[in-house]
Amino acid sequence: MTIKSIPNPAVNSTLFEFSLPNEGTAEVKIYSSTGELVANFARNQYSAGKHKAYFDVSNLANGVYNIVLSFGENRVSSFMIVGK
Repeated sequence: MTIKSIPNPAVNSTLFEFSLPNEGTAEVKIYSSTGELVANFARNQYSAGKHKAYFDVSNLANGVYNIVLSFGENRVSSFMIVGK
């Protein structure tokens, strides 16, 4: 299970690419550097394999954000930089 943000740093929008080991419900959460949840999206039923989700970062302040992919009991994270 992996997740990454392209481009990184992001200016107006980003594409999250993530992979899942099998079919199930997954969601992506974005947290600020202070731990505040700023977005919760892409909560859907997915098949096993690679997936993509676009996200508009224009309403986020410049900074570093923690991206968390949740799938069942599993969690993986990555960082995204917003720089406008």
